[in-house]
Amino acid sequence: MRKLLFLTMMSALSVMPVLAADRSQALLKELDARVAALGDYRVAFEVRAEGNVSTGTYSVSGDRYHMHTDGYDVLSDGVTSWEVNHADREVLVDRVDPSSGNILTNPTRAFNFAPETFESAMQGGEIVLTPREKGGSLKSIVLRLDPETGLPAELRYRQEGLQGEVVVRILRVSKGLPADTHFTFDKVRWKDYEVVDFR
Repeated sequence: MRKLLFLTMMSALSVMPVLAADRSQALLKELDARVAALGDYRVAFEVRAEGNVSTGTYSVSGDRYHMHTDGYDVLSDGVTSWEVNHADREVLVDRVDPSSGNILTNPTRAFNFAPETFESAMQGGEIVLTPREKGGSLKSIVLRLDPETGLPAELRYRQEGLQGEVVVRILRVSKGLPADTHFTFDKVRWKDYEVVDFR
């Protein structure tokens, strides 16, 4: 009898990681569908990293985005990005890395956790995502979903070389874009800014 009980427990324990991975994949598929259903959208967020706190917003339309945070605007038409530093009156121009899912460098892919890119598992009600490709600076992302909307409530990035985590709290997600949203650098609006082109 004990042997049968032991074998039953071992079988159940061996299935649990598979169920956790299946549950996390199901939640990520639901997240993809919810974000796609938004169409154009705007996100208000807060970032905490190494003792610093910053707030901002970003608007997304397809591969285009406009992020505004603490003295910076970052704009992209999906191919080129313009990082506008208002304090230094400087604009850095670069190419967009379409594969990046970093919320701060390519917010259009911030909620895209494809199974071919990330392994996923449930841990205490959160989804732990680990990059399949090893050797990069990103160790993992811990994703907490809002139980009411199914959209992200918090992302915690663990990276090599950082003390602690980068924590991004999603304060609000709104469908649609404000009327003043623009995705390319306006030479007239910021005519006195120095432009540094890295393309």
